[in-house]
Amino acid sequence: MKFVNSTISRPNREESTQSINLSDLVNVFS
Repeated sequence: MKFVNSTISRPNREESTQSINLSDLVNVFS
């Protein structure tokens, strides 16, 4: 799941909401 963290780290304002959703999914799976 490290690749997800690296994606969330990227400063993409357009994908900020998607990053938050991904982090929530990671929390659920972990």
